[in-house]
Amino acid sequence: MLPKIRAKASWLRWGAVASLAMAIPLAIPGAASAGTSPSAISNSIQYVSVNINPTSGSQTAEYDDSVYAASANNHRAPFEYNFKLAVTSAPLVTATDYAQADVSSCSHCGAIAIAFQVVLVSKHTLADLTATDTAQATTENCTTCNSLAEAFQVVYATDKWSVVSSEVQFAAYQAALQLRLLQYSGLSTGQVQARSTSIINNFISWLQSNSEASTGWAPVINGSGQTTELTGSGQPYIGLLSTIQQ
Repeated sequence: MLPKIRAKASWLRWGAVASLAMAIPLAIPGAASAGTSPSAISNSIQYVSVNINPTSGSQTAEYDDSVYAASANNHRAPFEYNFKLAVTSAPLVTATDYAQADVSSCSHCGAIAIAFQVVLVSKHTLADLTATDTAQATTENCTTCNSLAEAFQVVYATDKWSVVSSEVQFAAYQAALQLRLLQYSGLSTGQVQARSTSIINNFISWLQSNSEASTGWAPVINGSGQTTELTGSGQPYIGLLSTIQQ
């Protein structure tokens, strides 16, 4: 029996929680690839820029964005994509973003799953935030097969609601459209990953360049071996960018 390959991603640059199950060499997977070895690639990027305030109410808001793609048939490579944008002034917010791609028992096959979540919160009312971003890809008992799971999550706070409505949301929808078009691009799996990562990094760079100056406080970093997850903090400002590509 051929081995099973798993890749579960969420990594970090200045202050997130990182999780890493198995390192898989980056390749150009997909049906168009010239390689013969199976590969599982996961890509998780989480950007959080919020202010944490004293609790002023019990209103909660929960947002979930998940997508799943799977293939067990020769010469079949489904591409599943989901985008959700939410705006809330609730003080207690939970946001979960999850992408999973599985391929098994086939040849010249693949699967791509991309989940993109944007949650816009209030700078003045947010008191507790739990944000989780996870991508997981597997290949099992197959040859010339590849899977790609990508989870992109942005949680952003501002008191300029007109800006949120007219600029931040517009930029988010533009990034979402660019990701959607990848589904019809005919690109290989590796090319899709490179392009999608560039789209999200450009969106995050735009947010960073337009964000107000922060206090510079960093969130608590959880230990390795966990999903990328940010939980409530008593610190006044949280700004982090977490990225895992494997």
